[in-house]
Amino acid sequence: MKCLYKSVFLATLMSAHACCAVNPLDVWTPHNPLVPGNSLWRMVFGSSQFVAVGESGTIITSPDGVTWTSRDSGKPTSFLSGVAIGNGQFVAVGDGGSIITSTNGIAWTSRDSAKPNAFLSDACFGQNQFVVVGEGGTVLTSVNGISWTSGASGAAGTFLCGVAYGDNKFVAVGGGGVIISSPDGVSWTRRDSGVPDAYFCGIVYGNGKFVAIGFPGAIVVSNDGINWTDNSPDPGPSPGSIAYGQGQFVVGGNNGRILTSSNGVTWTESYAETGAVLGAAAYGAGRFVLGGGGVMMGYETTPTLVSSLEGTTWSVINPITLDSLAGVAYGNGQYVAVGIGPTFRESIVDGTLIVSSPDGVIWTPRYWATNDPIATNANLSAIVFANNQFVAIGVNFTFAGGNVGRAVMTSPDGITWAVHDSDIGNELDGLTYGNGQFVAVGYGFATDEAIVLVSNDGTNWAEAFREAAAGLDGVAYGNGRFVAVGRIAHNGHDHILTSTNGVAWADSVTGTNHSLCAVAFGNGLFVAVGEDLNSSETDVGLIFTSPDGIAWTRRSSGISNSLYGITYDNGQFVAVGGRRYGDFFDGAIMTSADGINWTVRESPTRHYLVGVGYGNGRFVAVGNNGIIVTSEEVLGLGPTVVMGNGSVGFNLTGTAGHSYQIQTSSNLQNWVTTTNVTLTNGSGQYFDSAAPTVSRRFYRGVVR
Repeated sequence: MKCLYKSVFLATLMSAHACCAVNPLDVWTPHNPLVPGNSLWRMVFGSSQFVAVGESGTIITSPDGVTWTSRDSGKPTSFLSGVAIGNGQFVAVGDGGSIITSTNGIAWTSRDSAKPNAFLSDACFGQNQFVVVGEGGTVLTSVNGISWTSGASGAAGTFLCGVAYGDNKFVAVGGGGVIISSPDGVSWTRRDSGVPDAYFCGIVYGNGKFVAIGFPGAIVVSNDGINWTDNSPDPGPSPGSIAYGQGQFVVGGNNGRILTSSNGVTWTESYAETGAVLGAAAYGAGRFVLGGGGVMMGYETTPTLVSSLEGTTWSVINPITLDSLAGVAYGNGQYVAVGIGPTFRESIVDGTLIVSSPDGVIWTPRYWATNDPIATNANLSAIVFANNQFVAIGVNFTFAGGNVGRAVMTSPDGITWAVHDSDIGNELDGLTYGNGQFVAVGYGFATDEAIVLVSNDGTNWAEAFREAAAGLDGVAYGNGRFVAVGRIAHNGHDHILTSTNGVAWADSVTGTNHSLCAVAFGNGLFVAVGEDLNSSETDVGLIFTSPDGIAWTRRSSGISNSLYGITYDNGQFVAVGGRRYGDFFDGAIMTSADGINWTVRESPTRHYLVGVGYGNGRFVAVGNNGIIVTSEEVLGLGPTVVMGNGSVGFNLTGTAGHSYQIQTSSNLQNWVTTTNVTLTNGSGQYFDSAAPTVSRRFYRGVVR
């Protein structure tokens, strides 16, 4: 059950009735990629959750290894390289002597280190104490994770990279084939690994054995932590991670290579579909989870999470893609996003970029690849769901002679796709459905013209309009009219066309020279967004409104971000965009109930957002580097009505078919569930006959 405490409250105070609501659009959550640009270095499972740490102070947690949440470490510049749990407390360590602790994996507190300048690489827990190792043979111990004592490892000058506890002893490993062991974490003895050239980077204890891994491809095994045997497979794994669970060891390596063994001697190879170095590993909640990416042991890779129930068949959890997504739509119980891909160098799948999700949270790649070059290599820029099907449009660059052609694809469910009509010389960028037909707009490369195509079924298309002007990027339908917008036209003004039938089009301009990227219709208004690069830094985001698509009024965005996408649904306009700052981007989200007055929402991403859609109670925005973010789902309460007998009633607005709890409280602290409701059609009513018997009562809706 998910409680949205900041969603909606109704308050009944004495005989005064007030309603206050915090908009669910205040809260946006990233789902892909979870750790953009930051590698994961270590992972642990404890207190019923996974905790993974990595570069730039990255900490993410998960109860099941599938759904992950980013946490604030308070160390945004630290390289967190180790994490352990003991006595109900997590301890994470990193460079610069960083040590942070948490009792729940969510809120973290920085602690003083006995080695403030050392790179601390790993931690473990045993004998009611934490042991941390690091560069220069560093060893630290603590009984509570707060106060730390520095000890002597006997391996001065060695970078100790991993440490584990088992068989009543601690064992640490590092560069130069170094292995040391200790009965108490204080007194340490050097052991012979048998592999003096190995650079050991990880160690785990399980099934009565210590197993250590290292570069280049070393695996050594010991029954007691003292005597070691070289059991390196040929070829051995690249440096990565190791975990134990379900009676087997799992080693993560380079390019998604994974080894499993029940005894540390005989190893079986499998692969996850990722190019990442899998440098973090743990077992818990009935599954193995491996993570990695970034720059690890000299390899530059993509941040990744993969999981397996048995250690042999692996699924990529995150990211599902790092290619740019451009459009998103909802229909038939599925969110579907399309984009440009594959472009990142670790991709081992060739095909048009399509991803889908039943809930907006967990996404599955649907790379649609055949021998047809249109389907295999299309860059898709827009998608709609209408007439019981998804229709996606874009451009294809694989024609002979370097020519390009439009790409059109359809699907009944967002999973199985068919490719349709294409020609040479056209790029399609915007798509809408209205008045019983699909309308696509774009740009004619060969002739430098704006083009419009129409289709009654999404499969068979005909050119309806073409003019010598800059290309069109967006199109919408409303109030009996199509409106298309685009980049600055040849006459130096912005490019706007209107049509009542999708065939005959007339020019309409705002009278200024702006690039318009997208348009939507809602609440009796067309709203077009784009970028005004000639404007002040506080009003780059371009917003125009029009009741008819002909007469336009500029509205203030008050932001320095360009706006690339917009939609209207559930009584809200949502516009998204971003702006580049040097080598960095900044995502932007804005909302408005009327299209005139806009609110800037806090964006959870620094990637710019390009497309936005709505369905099943939430907005979904997509953009650069595969970013996918969603708004929260809430139950709307209100307005309040006081009956003649003193009872209180209010309307309920939520997602059709979803169940909710109505809870009451007299102090906003202790809440009691008064009823459960299922909104068959997305709306309902609630009456509280007990309201006259209390002096004060608060109400809230809880998403079950």
